[in-house]
Amino acid sequence: MTPEQNAHVKTLVDKKEIFDYVVNHLRQQGTRALNMDLGDCAYRGDDNTMCAVGCLLADDEYDPCFEGSSADELELELPHRLRGHMNMLQSLQLFHDADDYWDPEETGFSLQGEQQLEALRGTFGIK
Repeated sequence: MTPEQNAHVKTLVDKKEIFDYVVNHLRQQGTRALNMDLGDCAYRGDDNTMCAVGCLLADDEYDPCFEGSSADELELELPHRLRGHMNMLQSLQLFHDADDYWDPEETGFSLQGEQQLEALRGTFGIK
């Protein structure tokens, strides 16, 4: 992350701003964060990619030992500002990890992925 990104993610505390930040990050990135050595999704993946939760962690908040654990397993390790949003973070992490939500022909979300994002907005009361 750039110094500006590191500083910015530490200011994200509101549910809507967290959700929007994650969705915008994933849209810009256009692909899942994968660790090809492990063959799995990663908080910090190959080619400087970051998952839905990894993008919310400043460099000094991220620990490589997080890899392989779900957000709910790491709740006490995550910054305090994120702990009140665990249900949403778990849902965004599951969204990131699901093949069906990504378009294999292009970089970006599939139609099903776009529909799931709208469903998540409703679930979490985000306008």
